[in-house]
Amino acid sequence: MRRLLLPALLVLAASPSAAADPEPGRSGAAERRNGFPPNWLSWSPPPECPNQEYIEGRILEWLGGELPASAELEVNARVAWVDSGQWEVHVRAQLNGREGVRSITVQRCGDAADFVALTVVLAVNPDFAPPPAIDSSESAPPVDAEAISPFAASAAEEPEKPKEPSLPAGAALVSKEKTPLFLSFGMRGELDLGTFPSARGGMAVDGAVSWPHWFLSLSGALYPEVQENLAGASGPIAFSLLALRARGCHLFGNPSFRLGPCLSAELGTIQAGQTSGHVDPPQASELWSAISAGLEAQLRVLPWLSPFATVDASFPLSRPRFILDDGTLVHQPSVVALVGGIGIRLFFQVQ
Repeated sequence: MRRLLLPALLVLAASPSAAADPEPGRSGAAERRNGFPPNWLSWSPPPECPNQEYIEGRILEWLGGELPASAELEVNARVAWVDSGQWEVHVRAQLNGREGVRSITVQRCGDAADFVALTVVLAVNPDFAPPPAIDSSESAPPVDAEAISPFAASAAEEPEKPKEPSLPAGAALVSKEKTPLFLSFGMRGELDLGTFPSARGGMAVDGAVSWPHWFLSLSGALYPEVQENLAGASGPIAFSLLALRARGCHLFGNPSFRLGPCLSAELGTIQAGQTSGHVDPPQASELWSAISAGLEAQLRVLPWLSPFATVDASFPLSRPRFILDDGTLVHQPSVVALVGGIGIRLFFQVQ
């Protein structure tokens, strides 16, 4: 059974003057969007978390309208993914000169965003109660009411109370949020050691879907033709590779830096041909398939921008033999190839 969230009055709203502006004409209405002062919130969440527009929407929903024009509000909120796999949020809020600080740990980053919104709602309206229309099927798992109460009075300030009454079904305050889902588009440069006669550079572009801990991508890779002089050949031979890849990673760490193992499979064609020495230079195109295992590291520099690096051991399932007319073997891909890459991705939240 859930307990009533946020039972205590906010310290910053403890007196009637907390919501009153001593200088009624201080802030111009033209500068306030939906009642929010300009730059009222400092919130730089990782890509998995709701953005500022979501928090403002929650506040407006729970208040039932805009913030009072007299509200001089400033909130600084930080969220971090801790080693336990949970989200830790720290909130410092100021309303009309009063200030309070709280920290909690929640299961989802959406709950952390809700906590920031609750801080503002209860600062403005200490008597706020969950609307009865909230469906319990949409409620989040129960959390510690005392831990999630921002700016709650200390035990010394409150009289001893008997056991708090539990919430009736359907009265949970923090509603369940869907797992954040992101689409991303990236590009990287690669270096392959083992597939070609010598080290070869290539490029790849990918599209991916990601959510906390998981990253799935589909990419196309191109290693353009580069001429090489090989023993036994009457002229330079150019090798190239075109492949489609599917890749999946399970990433660990925090929102700023993530690292984890990856598996991938690719299918395409590898080509070779002499570029000179014949009136009609011979060409050969063979099926190429391989599986790979490796690591990927992602560094978040902005909520929507992430440089990344990959390193993989590639195991060809097909190892075509390229042979001259006289039977001379000029090249066959190695049993294991080492492939490294460095690139950058853009992220877009879709839910």
